[in-house]
Amino acid sequence: MGQVGLDRGVARRRWTTVHRRRRGCRTTGDGNGGWIRRDLVHATEMTGRVFNVVDFGAVGDGKTGSTKAIMSAWTEACNSTEGRPRLLIPQGTFFVGPVTFKGPCKGPMVVQLQGVLKASPNLADYDSDNWVVFQYIDGLVITGGGTFDGQGASAWPHNQCPKSQKCKLLPTVSVFYSNI
Repeated sequence: MGQVGLDRGVARRRWTTVHRRRRGCRTTGDGNGGWIRRDLVHATEMTGRVFNVVDFGAVGDGKTGSTKAIMSAWTEACNSTEGRPRLLIPQGTFFVGPVTFKGPCKGPMVVQLQGVLKASPNLADYDSDNWVVFQYIDGLVITGGGTFDGQGASAWPHNQCPKSQKCKLLPTVSVFYSNI
């Protein structure tokens, strides 16, 4: 199983680049941000049913936890056989804990992030090394110009890795797993 994604390591430098605003999805958390390159995702028409996370109970106020609602919307979208389903995260700031958008899905998926997914700054909320994971999804397209806000500055004081090799890694903003 290979890993590519939007972390501070080699994978980030290889798979993301800073683009003009309003292209791709922005990632933040380390102070620099980055954009998912459009030429690295499969461009396709976004046809199929729209699964708006607000319809599943997500609240875009930046305070209310929306993890369960977003995952409910994902599960329905992933199981849909109506064209290319689209998970819509509209304008607003959606507070989410660790999430894994896991396949396989019934078909190709679109995640349209127009708002902000904001991570919990409480490291006790993380039982793994990741905050947002996309796993085993064929034909995934992420679009919308929104932001993954990992709140990296809140975790920096807890990073003991430069001082000790026996340290716990801090959660990664976004990770993509595939079968490569």
